[in-house]
Amino acid sequence: MTDLYWFLLAVATAFALALAAGPWIRPGRSYSVVTVAALVPCLMACPLLIPRDQVALRAIAALLATELVFKVTDFLRYVRGARQPVTAGDYAWFLFPFPQMLVVYSKKSRSRPHDSARWPHLVEIAIAAACLALLFPIGRTVSQLDLVRTSFAADHAVKLLMFIVLVESLSRIYFRLERYLGYDTCPPMQFCFLSRTVAEFWRRYNNRIHTWFYYNVFRGPLARRAPLLAVVLAFFISGLLHEAMFAVATSRVDGYQMTFFMLQIPAVVASIPLARWAERSGLLITSLIRGAAILWMATTSIFFFHGVHRVFPFFYASHPWLP
Repeated sequence: MTDLYWFLLAVATAFALALAAGPWIRPGRSYSVVTVAALVPCLMACPLLIPRDQVALRAIAALLATELVFKVTDFLRYVRGARQPVTAGDYAWFLFPFPQMLVVYSKKSRSRPHDSARWPHLVEIAIAAACLALLFPIGRTVSQLDLVRTSFAADHAVKLLMFIVLVESLSRIYFRLERYLGYDTCPPMQFCFLSRTVAEFWRRYNNRIHTWFYYNVFRGPLARRAPLLAVVLAFFISGLLHEAMFAVATSRVDGYQMTFFMLQIPAVVASIPLARWAERSGLLITSLIRGAAILWMATTSIFFFHGVHRVFPFFYASHPWLP
């Protein structure tokens, strides 16, 4: 119970800091940028209130704190161009972590109840929940196989498949629950495994964060003048935030998260000509391009999943390749 107390304290402190900063984020005020710049490291530091041996609780708190970082930075962008003032109540509701990862203010503020049949939502929630219920005992059984325990490549392939089922199932549950409660949202994950290129994968994967990057990076003058630099900046921000989250959770910095996201840059840049080539070619070339994208994500994800293994030491059944 003591550990749960520290977790709740860390989360409450992060939300209190973000809420208290609201009156200082105003259009035309130079101190707004200073406020947000000072707030971001404070938010990321809040999970440090949790004892360092509680790695999983720190990871969850770091995830919630990072969501707040996305929200306050987007709110700064929004108010600088807002035509009417934002009330304290609207800002507080924007910070509330539901719908999950809806971090663009204009998107959440436009969410409105709508009339629709609710039983299809409940059916899909039940199906996705059943997939989750089966995932863990099946994964535990497969992890006991000698091939998986002795071969990291096989182990990683199994965990990659499990991760896909996990995030897609959770995505459908979040989406259908949100729609059931009256929010006009889209699934956070949109069948990433169907991606034809690496760039398409990142458009499908956590599209709510992708929307944040669209409004805060790719719509600005930087993207128009130097689109490649905008891509680098987007993955640098992603790598930095993931590195910070895992560092806070595990009390160590290894650079693996930054490496993973930096490796995506050349693959995303190469996706543009590859997508055009696929459109002009037949099934064979398209399949090869899709296979190359899958292989790239499967290989580079070793860096990402190493951080997951440090949060959950039981993640890999074999000995990881990375130190």
